Amino acid sequence: MLNYLKLYRIDVFIVTAINGVCGYYFTEGELRLEAIYFTLFISGILYNYVYVLNALTDITADKINKPDRPLPSGKISYREAIIYLAFLIIISIIGILVLFKGFNMSMAFLVLIIGGIYSVPPIELKSIPILAPFVTGWGVVHPIFITGDIKIILLPAIILTFYATGTTLLKDLSDIEGDKREGRKVVTSFISFKNLMKISMLMTFVAALLCLKLDNPIIGFAPLSTFFTTLYFYIFKNKEEIEKKV
Repeated sequence: MLNYLKLYRIDVFIVTAINGVCGYYFTEGELRLEAIYFTLFISGILYNYVYVLNALTDITADKINKPDRPLPSGKISYREAIIYLAFLIIISIIGILVLFKGFNMSMAFLVLIIGGIYSVPPIELKSIPILAPFVTGWGVVHPIFITGDIKIILLPAIILTFYATGTTLLKDLSDIEGDKREGRKVVTSFISFKNLMKISMLMTFVAALLCLKLDNPIIGFAPLSTFFTTLYFYIFKNKEEIEKKV
């Protein structure tokens, strides 16, 4: 069972759960027990489906990027992963129909749709290097739309999306070697590592500035700290050595 859980990512589980709680809290002004049910379903089932599907379509690249993961290492067979994915899809559809209504139900179903076209041809959004980080950044913030009222949570969602995308732009660089060997275009084919860091810093800085419009602007500390961390690596670390790897 542990190997099935490793098809997912604990950091995504935590971030999507937090954003799900935020959407509920911003809208209701309080947290009830039902918010826990909603967020556990979103982060534990819906996004689990997205990452299991991505793991299935990334086996070849993961043999290079992450050879210890369950599928490329053979700890779970392709057939077993497919069965697990089918289980997650069925539970996801049932859960969405039971837990959500109206706008929130539509937003929940959107996770299934975008998760599919992100990983599966012919569209395969993850193969579009400029677009993929933005889709991923928006994706981890999307639970706020599933549990919240769009009029109330729109600004926080925009701030978080800028922040998440700025971080994702650099985090995805760790997968570039495998993507190249699989024949995919990668973001560094279009944008230099130096400019990629500038874009990342710009997005996190904009997120911090937008936080000034919130009732509690101290939240801006999170994106601002990321900005200065990236700036440190940009100025003091050996960019040439990093660029050679990407």
